[in-house]
Amino acid sequence: MKMKKFAALFMALILVLTTFAACGGDNNSSTSSKTEESSKTEESSTGGDSSAEDGDTNTGDITWDTADLSWKKNTDPVTMTCYIDFDWYAYDTWGNDDVSQLITEETGVTLDVTKSSDLNQLQVLLAAGELPDLIFTTNQVTRFMDPDQCYPYDELINEYCPEFMKLIDPVELVNNTQDDGHFYTLRSHYSSASDFADPRWVPSPGDSGLYLRTDLLEDMGKEMPTSIEEFKEILDAAQEKYPDLATYMPHPTWANPLCEFYGFTSPTAISYEDDKAFIGLSDPGFKGWLQFMNSLVQDGLMSVEAYTYEPEQFFQIVRSGGVFSASYNTNLASDTNKNYYDANNIDAHLEPVVAALTHDGVDEYAPLDAATGWAYFFISKNCKTPDRAINFVEYLKSPYGDHLTQWGIEGKHYDLNEDGLLVRTDYYLDKVEAGEANTLGVGPWYFMASGLGEAVSVSSSTLAYPEYATSDINLLKFRKEHYVRQPALAFTTPAADTDEFIIRTKLIELWNNSQVGLYSAADFESAYNEFVANCEQIGISKLNDFYTEKFQGALKKYEDAGITF
Repeated sequence: MKMKKFAALFMALILVLTTFAACGGDNNSSTSSKTEESSKTEESSTGGDSSAEDGDTNTGDITWDTADLSWKKNTDPVTMTCYIDFDWYAYDTWGNDDVSQLITEETGVTLDVTKSSDLNQLQVLLAAGELPDLIFTTNQVTRFMDPDQCYPYDELINEYCPEFMKLIDPVELVNNTQDDGHFYTLRSHYSSASDFADPRWVPSPGDSGLYLRTDLLEDMGKEMPTSIEEFKEILDAAQEKYPDLATYMPHPTWANPLCEFYGFTSPTAISYEDDKAFIGLSDPGFKGWLQFMNSLVQDGLMSVEAYTYEPEQFFQIVRSGGVFSASYNTNLASDTNKNYYDANNIDAHLEPVVAALTHDGVDEYAPLDAATGWAYFFISKNCKTPDRAINFVEYLKSPYGDHLTQWGIEGKHYDLNEDGLLVRTDYYLDKVEAGEANTLGVGPWYFMASGLGEAVSVSSSTLAYPEYATSDINLLKFRKEHYVRQPALAFTTPAADTDEFIIRTKLIELWNNSQVGLYSAADFESAYNEFVANCEQIGISKLNDFYTEKFQGALKKYEDAGITF
């Protein structure tokens, strides 16, 4: 029974982390850097001004434990429509799980949820003036940062819950304030400086990872590589000894982790050096990485057919033991090894490369933490109860709301051990084992979730399933040690329908349509030069100038606020 519950916990963990992992992947707002941080300090707030201003009737220090926070003052029943703009989302019904039922009991709020089935659907609703009350999205978000479309949070806070402003991290206010002086959301999964310093904090499992079959490495008498050159030599040896396996298989849509060893995140993400920002296609390391990928194809170590696969095909091949090396997110080892041992009875073992692979003797590995958060939660002007909506946000943003939505109900779904990690209850495990994880409600309603709350869930996985989860956590901790933080790059995204937005869209399309040809080109230099010329024709220089201008402006914004990283 104990092993069954462990297995149940593992499958629940995979379900939750699949949701979290969607925060990662080839995120075009992610970035890379060749510079080191001058400081990793931020200003933070744990309380606020004790004066009663802007209609605030509270006296004394305001904390999240203050008895009369605004969300507590009106818990009458109210229903609001909510659009979740993620077609992969695991839940789309409110009130059928423990967590949403408790939220309604405590706040009076019920959500009438619609889950997206088409990325264009929300834009159609926007154009038609038919936005729902609440919107959770990462799609063309600048369209919603418009006072004609959505309420500015700051205006609603000042009118309906002024104490809330005193509870928000000042850095988070800077992160979310737009050029018009308003902030229209507080992005989910933001991590403050104190969060980053917490030993439980690790990067998102959506980060990329490179993996090798250690059972086959041992069979060949090889060890994990420490350089790109050693990695290539290992692949050459594996191809010769195991010709029936795919030597190296990348996930068809995920950011390729080999880019990071050349100093950037992905071709379509934003890179920076000193005070200049530019798309990854212009990164100094882009050509070297691309040439290496080309050499893998030319030497038969990687098939470009992998880029035609659906994700399900990738997982099927990896889980069946059909690959020697693969790349995906940081959950791949735990998920694959579970399938090796328990589902397919395969004597194999996959492990991540936990090393900064050099190339040509140079170490450029510097994973970038440039995030100011993940998803955006907007309150549309169609909402007839904006007071209840912003109070609902205050509830969700509290540490209690954060823990409830990401961890579940304390005492019912989990208990905390002395290290502040989650120990799942028998009730929770029994529900998962019975195939009733959806009745728990852990994960989906995290509209104001913190990065630390997510990290605690991830870090806690080693408690019950160390043989599967430990390698994932080791990789995440290693990445954290090498992270460079530069959130100013989050302000470089061009607004929808601008010239820069169109250029960026065309460059991404060009890369998506050209990458297989570049990987497989017999004359790499000619193919590369033609690709660069096409980028210039589209306007890559203009886009990079825009990125740099926005980046420098954001740096000054932080500097003026007394914030350094």
